[in-house]
Amino acid sequence: MPWGIVTNKPSLYTEAILDALQLKPAPASVVCPDHVENAKPHPEPVLLACEQLGIEPRHTVFVGDHRRDIESGREAGAITIAAAYGYIDDDHPDTWNAHHLVNHAAEISALLF
Repeated sequence: MPWGIVTNKPSLYTEAILDALQLKPAPASVVCPDHVENAKPHPEPVLLACEQLGIEPRHTVFVGDHRRDIESGREAGAITIAAAYGYIDDDHPDTWNAHHLVNHAAEISALLF
């Protein structure tokens, strides 16, 4: 299953982190704000990732731990999953209008398969 990363972290930092993690399989798409004119919550980064992956947004699942992630994914036409763990502030994920909400990463696979 192809996968990618859409982040608001500049590519300089994102690439360094990904090099250190050596993820297998590696993401087939990595979109940073310096790759687009409009960062999240605009849909442009998600749409670019979908284009790079060769997948229509409506067949894409976008997971995020911030309201701007969910807004970006929904506006792009993707199915969204709010991660209620990670860098969560006072803005609770059940108010983000995501299609799904998970409390642990292990819950995501049940929504995919």
